[in-house]
Amino acid sequence: MLKNLKDYTITALLSTVDHLGSISHKIDDLLDEKIDEVSRLDFRVSCIEQYSMDTQNSAAMRLRGERNNQKEMDRSSNKSRSFLKLLLTRRRSRENESLYSYLNEY
Repeated sequence: MLKNLKDYTITALLSTVDHLGSISHKIDDLLDEKIDEVSRLDFRVSCIEQYSMDTQNSAAMRLRGERNNQKEMDRSSNKSRSFLKLLLTRRRSRENESLYSYLNEY
């Protein structure tokens, strides 16, 4: 009877160790799966962040460009107005060097 009890205990112990190994393997696989999922999600989030930053930078550059274009248009418009005023108010003389130097800018 002692031998049967010893065999039963050894079998139960081996069965328990085998069961714990099986559970450990399943947990390890589940952990690897979750880690891969988190890595994929992290990659997607970083892509979205990068896209967002690129969009913001692009919009900021576009706005800066539009502002610069508007300033340039205002500046050239002011030059054109002052040029026309100069032409209308000055006498038509070739001796006036400031008018011709102004014309040379264009």
